[in-house]
Amino acid sequence: MSAADVHYELEKQVPELQDLEERGIFSAQEIKSIVKKRTQFEYQVHRHIAKKIDFLRYIEYESNLEQLRRKRKKRLGLDKEPEPGKSGITISDYSLVSRIHSLYQKMLKKFKGDVGLWQQYFEWARKIKSSKTLARTFAKAIQLHPNKSLFWIMSASWEFEENGNIASARVLLQRGLRINEDSQELWIEYFRLELLWLHQLRERRKILFQKEQELQIHESPSQIDLPETQDQPSALERDQVIADSKNEGTQSMLQKDLNPMQKALLEVAIPRAVYRNAIRAIPKDLDFRLRFLDVYKDFDQVEKGLDEVYESIQSDFDQPEALKVLCERPLLGVDRETVAYPDALKEILDNYDQHAVQETRLFGFYADFLKQELLLVQEPHLRAYLNHALLNCFQKSLDAGACSISMFMDWIQKCTQEDKPKVVEKALASYPSSYLAWQEYIRLTGPSQRVYQEALESVDPQQKTMILQDYLDYAIEHLKQQETLELFEQHLNKSTILKYLQFLHSFDIDLMRKEADRLESKYKSKGYYSQQIELESRLTLSKTARYRMNQLWDKIHLMDPQDADQWLNHIQFEMEHDPEHAGQLYFKAKKHVQDQEAFDVKFQQMKLA
Repeated sequence: MSAADVHYELEKQVPELQDLEERGIFSAQEIKSIVKKRTQFEYQVHRHIAKKIDFLRYIEYESNLEQLRRKRKKRLGLDKEPEPGKSGITISDYSLVSRIHSLYQKMLKKFKGDVGLWQQYFEWARKIKSSKTLARTFAKAIQLHPNKSLFWIMSASWEFEENGNIASARVLLQRGLRINEDSQELWIEYFRLELLWLHQLRERRKILFQKEQELQIHESPSQIDLPETQDQPSALERDQVIADSKNEGTQSMLQKDLNPMQKALLEVAIPRAVYRNAIRAIPKDLDFRLRFLDVYKDFDQVEKGLDEVYESIQSDFDQPEALKVLCERPLLGVDRETVAYPDALKEILDNYDQHAVQETRLFGFYADFLKQELLLVQEPHLRAYLNHALLNCFQKSLDAGACSISMFMDWIQKCTQEDKPKVVEKALASYPSSYLAWQEYIRLTGPSQRVYQEALESVDPQQKTMILQDYLDYAIEHLKQQETLELFEQHLNKSTILKYLQFLHSFDIDLMRKEADRLESKYKSKGYYSQQIELESRLTLSKTARYRMNQLWDKIHLMDPQDADQWLNHIQFEMEHDPEHAGQLYFKAKKHVQDQEAFDVKFQQMKLA
């Protein structure tokens, strides 16, 4: 864009700026500053390759300017009621908002695919209640991005919440689902919309017919107009309940005498129809159905809908996760502080006991449920009841051969000290290759060489490292030095080498250095060298130690020259002992690290510390 074009844009702003100065909202000096800033922004947003950040900064500047204008107008008393026959509105009252709209639209024209920018514009326009612009922009966004569920949901939400237009909100979500039939978010939000409308309707009817007065519902004239399509109606739109509901708006449902169809709508007919169509479109997803239950929990008088969801889960799924949901249904909507809770709890335990006999995988969910309730319930008698039920659950799962190792660990924590030995022995008998079972057994019986050797021979190869680390810690503390050395030599590998060097360091630094050099070719790594540096630094620093530490850091730099933290550690060490060498290291590091700016910031912070 040429300089002439930029000046043309600025010239269009002259009346607005004159108005701001004449009304005393901004001084002449401030107007000059505004012109200078806008000139910079105009050149930036109109350059050949525009950047989003330029538009966003311009928008932020104009938004702050508008906020300042409003505050000053109020302070100067210019927001008072105008005299009769005068509007009281001048060009500066709307010009800044118009410019922000224009900037957003120009930015979205260049960056159509950026969903976040569209969302930001929607939220801003909604905040300032720009209804007509929102209606047009929602329609444009949906046309450009018909597969983005977010836009359909935001537009329907605006129609319903801001405009009170349930019919338009329905049409939008139905159109969205025609295009995106497998969008779980669209199905859930359409379902929620119908429940919200039903809840509002019931509340209005309650007020209307308690007071016997007429209640008028006003819908906004601004609505989103999408172009008509030639697509066939979807299965959802052909659903009889959905089709019939199109003729039932809020006003028609506020008549005192309702026809049979209208009465059915008050009995959750539309949400139930939405649910049936949703599970037909997405049939084998249990988590999807559970989301409908979560939405139902926020509303009253939805028992028929809840029944339908639970019945569909029972008929369509046989996995333990589905049985868990069915078993725990009696607690739905029950407050744990009320007298209804004990009865609901007993019914749930009966359900689990009944179903776990056939499906033993259910025991894990059974135990998890009881543990969760113990976290939520404070009443002593109920806690005792839950604890007893949990111990029974563990025993029943063991009898059924379904007690997992994690359940055994919970059982060991919950049982009495008297029963603990028996439970630990049962855990080890059931899971002889489990590190966790052996860990509990060693904790119970006390550590010894014999037990650790037996555990090493028994545990799963993938868990052997953990038991070996425990064994070596025991050996370092309890066995003779020579016995511990032999044990290390017997089990020396990548998982034990650092502990081995640490052990040697505890009694002979020279032996540690000798062994580290001997084993370097086999175990060399950044961690291997870093461990040695850390061990060397623990002793009173000698020339030998400092020379060796520098050598070790050099090997790390050679292995990973881009590791900025290791360069900084090396530089910091040398700053205390040889500042000249530290400077050499700094310039050497600058040649290798990727983020030099971040490196310099950390280096300066280190110097000041």
